[in-house]
Amino acid sequence: IRSGKSNIKPTQTPEVNSAADISFLPEGGKLLEGTANLVAFKAIDKYGYSMDVSGSVNDESGNQITSFKSDYKGMGIFFFTPEKGKSYHVEIDGMPSYTYAFDSLIVSGGIKIQLVNQTSRELLVNVTGNSDQFINQLYYLVNMHRGNVLFYQPVHFKEHNQLIKFDTKML
Repeated sequence: IRSGKSNIKPTQTPEVNSAADISFLPEGGKLLEGTANLVAFKAIDKYGYSMDVSGSVNDESGNQITSFKSDYKGMGIFFFTPEKGKSYHVEIDGMPSYTYAFDSLIVSGGIKIQLVNQTSRELLVNVTGNSDQFINQLYYLVNMHRGNVLFYQPVHFKEHNQLIKFDTKML
């Protein structure tokens, strides 16, 4: 043992600019044009550990549409409303070479289900559509488990956003 000196080297932490895998996961799998979409994300470093990130979604002109920052272990959420005819990409703070484009995930006409609230007794979902072609149509919301239908409920789509409440006993 030498006084004042140590043979132990400090542990090196991965640099922010090192390779990272950042996944963007829109609720429902797609982004509906002209509607608010919830997007979750998860960031891991090249060693497979979660890493905190922040950044922004920008349009093709470089205008910032929204920003985001991880909340817990590299994960977070943000809302994003894509406009018709525009393209969008992600910029991550401290990672100038990182690229991710949302273009292949944006659909011009569709319906999706968004979870609004869940308690021990009820489930509240919002059925959202972004085209008039879906209005006054009858759809069925089906809950299946291992190939067995647990319940189905007819949904008469009357407007672009429709709240539906379920008793959790049906699940």
